[in-house]
Amino acid sequence: LRVENLDAEHAVEKADWTEGKEALEESVRRRREAYERLFGGVNTATPARTSSDGVVPEFNGDIALLETDALEAWVAGVAPKGAAKTGATDENGVVNMAEDSDDDDATAVVNEGGVVWADAETGALPRVKRLVRAPRLCEHNCLRPAELHHFKVLRQDVYDHVIADLFGDEPPSIDTPFNAHNGFCRACAAADAGERANATAEYDRRRALLTRLQASAASVAATGTRVVAKQFLAELKKMDVPTTSNGVLSGSDVDCNAKIRCPHGLLKPRCNPKPLRIDEELWREVQARFPRSTQLVWDAPACVDCAGTQEQRKEQRQL
Repeated sequence: LRVENLDAEHAVEKADWTEGKEALEESVRRRREAYERLFGGVNTATPARTSSDGVVPEFNGDIALLETDALEAWVAGVAPKGAAKTGATDENGVVNMAEDSDDDDATAVVNEGGVVWADAETGALPRVKRLVRAPRLCEHNCLRPAELHHFKVLRQDVYDHVIADLFGDEPPSIDTPFNAHNGFCRACAAADAGERANATAEYDRRRALLTRLQASAASVAATGTRVVAKQFLAELKKMDVPTTSNGVLSGSDVDCNAKIRCPHGLLKPRCNPKPLRIDEELWREVQARFPRSTQLVWDAPACVDCAGTQEQRKEQRQL
């Protein structure tokens, strides 16, 4: 009797597995047909750009933006590795990933924006629970330009079909639909373009400064009353195009004399290699690029306190 029960249970499991397999194969077939229809032929999934004013692009026809992770999962039929799952819902229907959830990925989605995936079902392709976009909005309630690489621009009809397929029987849960109006923030893009131009100009000015400092270092008859640490030339040479944070260019806080300045803000008693001697005009250019640089004079006496400390150490070693 027990063997018969096991055979019956096995038959049920096999039937369930077969049914799930057939359902999955049917879903894959429909997905493949939809992909060929939407992405194949002369009509590309992303419409051609009609014009661009150099700030934001414009497209031929209606468009919508979809998370690249979601689109790739729809095409491949496989959710990304470590895909976040849904968390607990409060009385207002808001999913709170920080509570009642051990899923760190899901918490990150709510905090940073992204795709929240539904629990995997046997015989079914990946489903989306939510698209969280609010954390990716700029102050103008548009998609921040820095977040654009997370999205794919699609024709509106392609987007509508993929969204309906990804959410399945559930109504789409999307906090902020992105389209041509709010998917590209003109104000932020213009500001970013201005920052990039300013950063590029600053990079060119730093390279010009490096050339002048190198010429001064190569001179056999250097004059002037100011000094710059020779190590600074190597540091300046490695600097790339600066980035901007809160209006401040990276690298502008560098002190060109940090290597030859003692703790008391004076010239170290012994500097190896010997500092570079420059004139006042070149020093003003250094200060313009790196305003936090310590002013040190060529013929000024070295720090007495540091010199005394070094002499005391020398005497102690001789005892």
